Amino acid sequence: MYLCKILLVGQNQDQATHNQKMTDSKKQAKKLLHDCDRCARYHSERRTFFDVWNKVILVGIVFLNSGAVATISIDQTNWKWAMGLTLISPLLVAINLVFDLTNKARNHEFLSRRFHALEMSIDVDEASEEKVREWRKCIYSIYEDEPATYYALNAICYNDATQALGYSKKFTLSVTSGQRRLRHWVKYSATDFDQPNLA
Repeated sequence: MYLCKILLVGQNQDQATHNQKMTDSKKQAKKLLHDCDRCARYHSERRTFFDVWNKVILVGIVFLNSGAVATISIDQTNWKWAMGLTLISPLLVAINLVFDLTNKARNHEFLSRRFHALEMSIDVDEASEEKVREWRKCIYSIYEDEPATYYALNAICYNDATQALGYSKKFTLSVTSGQRRLRHWVKYSATDFDQPNLA
């Protein structure tokens, strides 16, 4: 009888340990799911930013060229304006080439798709230590291909992902209106947006 009790206690302890590991694995899987959602949102925002500015510049080039031609043909006294327009047009072309907006938009779209694909593969209910290690390895491999982070935008996407996954608002980050306006232009610092430990 005493031996049976010892075996039973040992089994209960093993089961409790197993349950604790499963609970920890689910928590880690949910955090990875949150990271995937945040990163996918971030790269989608960056893709849209570069795509919009690429289109604006292309439209500007066409508009300026047509405006310069029209000005010259209608009134020769406005040749200074025409010259100015013809100078601005190649400047816009140079800006587009130097900053490579098209490829940057494409790269962010590719990264967003990779994070979405990983997000779809994560099943919190089926999480285990082995699967969490595999998912973590996958997300780290994507991290290595990411360009420099704009931390204000990252914080905004962090908050969106936090709310989407049902976390409490106490886990959201504080982002000022100025930081929101400059989120695509100023990188800021990671220390400006200390991320809480998601429970």
